[in-house]
Amino acid sequence: MDPYALKRRSNFQMYALLRVVAVLLLLGRFCASYSTAPSVQVWDNVLTEEMCENLHDAARKVGLGHRAFSRPLVGAPPSIESTLDSVLSEIGDESKYVEYWGRQEWRSIEAHADVDEFLAKSQDAAGNNNSSDFRYPTNGHVLYLKVGSAVRGPTCVFPGRRSGKDLLLSDVEKTVGVDLVTVPAVPGRLLRFEGDSLHAVPW
Repeated sequence: MDPYALKRRSNFQMYALLRVVAVLLLLGRFCASYSTAPSVQVWDNVLTEEMCENLHDAARKVGLGHRAFSRPLVGAPPSIESTLDSVLSEIGDESKYVEYWGRQEWRSIEAHADVDEFLAKSQDAAGNNNSSDFRYPTNGHVLYLKVGSAVRGPTCVFPGRRSGKDLLLSDVEKTVGVDLVTVPAVPGRLLRFEGDSLHAVPW
């Protein structure tokens, strides 16, 4: 499974949108460190068509709520968790904690970076709305299981940008151009990106 990523330079001056169909989103443990690996990676054929179908059925049965588990797994974990654990182990991810959820319908979702929402709400209640104090996951993943015929837009990742405001910055670290990686939704494909990266899917 060799990773690849399609990358292009863009001068985006606005927010993008996100939509994904029948996927599981995985978040590694939360921490402030940054990876030295390529910021966006993609693997194809991570799961067979039959595995995708079985995992999709299992995800549909448990619903769309957020779930979490710790690693290493003990006992007889649900098939979703054992599969996700195997996938993460295969790509060398040793995160102790994993949060995941599924999406089974197509919809647009505004560009965002995943954060510890409980901490962010408590900081907001205390009057601290500085996004640099947010806690982000180490990595974010999208595992595509089934892709409907009406799906048009790819998943877009803006490496090094945490918010829409970051798309407009121009300084030594954030040049005028904006890195944009586009990843089409394909069953059995795994997308991995740094956990504080803004990500979206255009309409």
